[in-house]
Amino acid sequence: DFNDNDVIPMSYLSLLTLDYRDASSPTDFADSEAMFIDHVGWGAGSRVGDIYLVTKWDESKRSGYNRLFKIPASVWPTVMDGSSTPSYSVKAVGSYNDRHGALQQQTWTGADATYDGTLIALGTMDANYLFLRCPGATVEEALAAPGGTTRSCLQWNSPSPGQVETISWSYDGMRTINIPEGNNGAMGWTIFVYDSTT
Repeated sequence: DFNDNDVIPMSYLSLLTLDYRDASSPTDFADSEAMFIDHVGWGAGSRVGDIYLVTKWDESKRSGYNRLFKIPASVWPTVMDGSSTPSYSVKAVGSYNDRHGALQQQTWTGADATYDGTLIALGTMDANYLFLRCPGATVEEALAAPGGTTRSCLQWNSPSPGQVETISWSYDGMRTINIPEGNNGAMGWTIFVYDSTT
């Protein structure tokens, strides 16, 4: 409904203030640069429009603090007029019984999910990791399964030079784009070729 560079009116916006004070968080504060939306809402307790945050802790110090946090679509203000709600304490979802799950092995700087819900990409400053989400599975089952059993099925180096801070899927799920921070070089695409015989 908008032209490029149009100003979006306040009547189209809502604001959600959040914090990490829920008991499921290992600390009352966190840094998160990796965020994505659930386009399909598969699994019990999930809904289209849920937002997920993957926190960013330095892998050499506190990577065991990494969590997958869920912001349910239901907590957003129902009136789109620029109004805000009281602060919402995000809740960690998934299993964190040990420090060996995939989420706790890296310092995450980007995330995105495909529109069809089957692929989730997490990125670091120099590499990307692909996670499969089977139809009917929740996001937490794909990224934070019990017993540290979650593993990425593919890892590839970022095609962008410098410190990469973003990964995003194309609409058709056939390409990802990485964007480096600042003036560190050009954006870089990765094109996926799927082999239906394997």
